[in-house]
Amino acid sequence: DWMGRKRLADRIKDTAPDAIILMYLGAMFDSHPMITYLPEALRQRGIKARLVTRFENPLSHADPFRQPFVSRIKWKLSKTDDSTPEFGQLLARSDAIISLCNYHRAVLLDADPSAADKIEIIPPPCNIRFEQDRGDLRLAGRRNLGASEEEVLIGYLGYVYANKGFDTLLYSLHELLEGGKLRRLVVLGGAVDLVGKGEDYLGRMQSLSRELGLEDYVTWTGSFDPNSARIVELMHAIDFFVLPFDNGVHLNNSSVSSVMTYGKPLVTTSSRHADLAIGESGAAILVEPKSVSELATAIGELATNKGKRAEMQVAAREFAATHFSWPACIDATLACLDIDGRRLREGADTHSRAMTG
Repeated sequence: DWMGRKRLADRIKDTAPDAIILMYLGAMFDSHPMITYLPEALRQRGIKARLVTRFENPLSHADPFRQPFVSRIKWKLSKTDDSTPEFGQLLARSDAIISLCNYHRAVLLDADPSAADKIEIIPPPCNIRFEQDRGDLRLAGRRNLGASEEEVLIGYLGYVYANKGFDTLLYSLHELLEGGKLRRLVVLGGAVDLVGKGEDYLGRMQSLSRELGLEDYVTWTGSFDPNSARIVELMHAIDFFVLPFDNGVHLNNSSVSSVMTYGKPLVTTSSRHADLAIGESGAAILVEPKSVSELATAIGELATNKGKRAEMQVAAREFAATHFSWPACIDATLACLDIDGRRLREGADTHSRAMTG
């Protein structure tokens, strides 16, 4: 509610920070606009700390028109010449803005073109545990899956929910099955609770898998601990991944950064809004979203071309080093905050060395 903005601003004043980073997602506030007018509340209290807003997904924004009558009245009284209905004062009054991909940047600029100079694109790095394989991790993962060293394993990483193209993936596997070219799919991830709908969607996909005769070709690992040794072994066990997003691939997709960090080839989807850098990396094969035949062809060709997979592995590691590095992400974020981050960078470097051995 609107009182929440007052309490937050008061707490910030008591804390007296040098800088503030607001990680904004409209759904976290049930689309209430109060947090988007935080800049004015800070100004009224004389707080001059640098404000950086990181938009987790600008498609999830405030919607003041669906709020109760009293809340709408308060919103109208809070509006200023530089505010927008979706993002309030965050675009105009943030000192810097972090966008996770080019598409998100375009959405923000549609709302306020004047924010262009303050937007920095900082993709999220790998968000699962990573260790270099010295020969034992891949073998352990394959033993866990009951797979031989020669078997080609296809992977899907992440939650299973609508708009991620999982139904397209299953239909593509069915097409490969009918052509006698199917390899096993390992699904690393489970349902996400989207207002009680996550389990329903996963259940439908599991039912579809059975209806298509894929029950012997799909292994469901379920949800996993992202910091576990198990996920490290399973990631190394997979030969390549397929992430057929309905709306095209973007740099903000954390599953992409994880796949690339592990040096795994990727089959994914392009679109008008997709980040071109991924397609130009040499680490990914892009097909049209929701195209069963194109996806099946790409999967089938990559599954039978070990040399191509080896080339793409090298490209994936190089792309991850330049786009999904934790130290680089921290440096860019600290630059937005205008903070000397030498101590934090040293910590990130130590973390990276520990994870990579």
